[in-house]
Amino acid sequence: MLTTIVKQEWRRLRRHRLAQAVLTLVVVLVSVIVLSHWQLQQNAIDAQKTWQQTADEFWQAQPERHPHRVAHYGHVVFREHSPLSFLDVGVAPFNGNFLFLEAHKQNASAIKSYPVNASSLAIGFPSVATFFWFVWPLVLIILAYGAISDEKQMNRYTWLLSLGLTKRTLMSAKAVFYIVLSTIIVAFIACVAALFIALTAHVSAQHWSSFAAMMASFWLYSIMWVLIIVTVSAVAKNNLQSLLSSLAVWLFICVLVPKMAAPIGQSLAPVPEHANFVSQLKKDVKAVGDSHNPNDPYFNSFKQSVLDQYGVDSIEELPVNYNGLIMAEGERITSDIYQRHLHTLEQTFAEHERTHQWLSWLSPTLVLSKVSVLLSGNDRASIDEFAKQAEAYRLSLIQALNKVHTEQIDHHNDRAQKISGDVWRDMALFEFDMKPAQLPLKNLLPFLVWLVLIAGLFYRVGAKQS
Repeated sequence: MLTTIVKQEWRRLRRHRLAQAVLTLVVVLVSVIVLSHWQLQQNAIDAQKTWQQTADEFWQAQPERHPHRVAHYGHVVFREHSPLSFLDVGVAPFNGNFLFLEAHKQNASAIKSYPVNASSLAIGFPSVATFFWFVWPLVLIILAYGAISDEKQMNRYTWLLSLGLTKRTLMSAKAVFYIVLSTIIVAFIACVAALFIALTAHVSAQHWSSFAAMMASFWLYSIMWVLIIVTVSAVAKNNLQSLLSSLAVWLFICVLVPKMAAPIGQSLAPVPEHANFVSQLKKDVKAVGDSHNPNDPYFNSFKQSVLDQYGVDSIEELPVNYNGLIMAEGERITSDIYQRHLHTLEQTFAEHERTHQWLSWLSPTLVLSKVSVLLSGNDRASIDEFAKQAEAYRLSLIQALNKVHTEQIDHHNDRAQKISGDVWRDMALFEFDMKPAQLPLKNLLPFLVWLVLIAGLFYRVGAKQS
């Protein structure tokens, strides 16, 4: 009997021209999205590779220069794209993927008011992930809203029950059909995406594991929606009531709660604008001391400590260049203050994450959208990791140049002197160490609870023979 109902549902879908048109559009749309986003990713990877190589060549091709001038010449570094980034763009379009490194300046891409992913910022962002989180549930509603209510409306429901068919069996058969349909769609997308991933360079086993986990999340999400829609259809008295009720559930889960996440997080823990962050940073640095002010208390004290360390009475008697020591100390102060401000900012973002975690109990879409952006390597943590590694490299590079300034430039006639270009040619270039995605299982708990509750509701509704 179960097989018969599934076959009947398939025949009904084949006769339904709108359903055929929708499914055809889905296949074409997703194929275009995968192809276009993969091509955009490849273009970005090629461009960044070219720009990084050019920046490295310019850096190493510098002629004889003063080391402090080299420190202000600066360098550009790029964040490597994950092979899965074309499946979920995450926060990358809002935070950027490159940084300019220069003395006395920290240019962290993380200092922006976008702690959440694209699903919370723009409903319908054209990516594979947002297709599944927002569009596919709507497609399932179009296809399955009349799964049971149509049987009632056409007066077949009572007749089916009179033949000994239970309501639970009928609901299960309908759900199985749409789960199989969802499985076919997910498998199709997985095959197309896997083909493009295989064409991408530097794909590791970790990336394939993340890809499999992402496809599994799409599949489980589809199952959840099939159970919701069939349950609503079984409770509804007619097709209109079933359709409107399913759309109301979709609006709450996929639109209302995700759109509330960012403003609620911002209201509970405001994130400063980038300009305000930089302004406060400069203000705090100036409050510590001004190395250009001969009467500055902090640097007068620093000067005396240096003279005492070397046992001399004036900076002219120092065996090293005092200007280089000043630059190194100023860089240390700036870096320390920046790290304190960044730590405060990270705590603010952590408050946002906790807010989203609580709201995810109201919307499984929030849960799995964060999972996909994490697995794609475009989450805020990945951006933060890039910024931290770039800042660590910047500090080590500038301090190495300050050391050269201190030890190889004579204090007398400081500005007129130069150092051989071999010095910066021998310095190590930046390499971003991309950390593999770590998926905390506790973050999946709200979705698993939703899935269990919906399955329980499905079972209970099926037990009522009405």
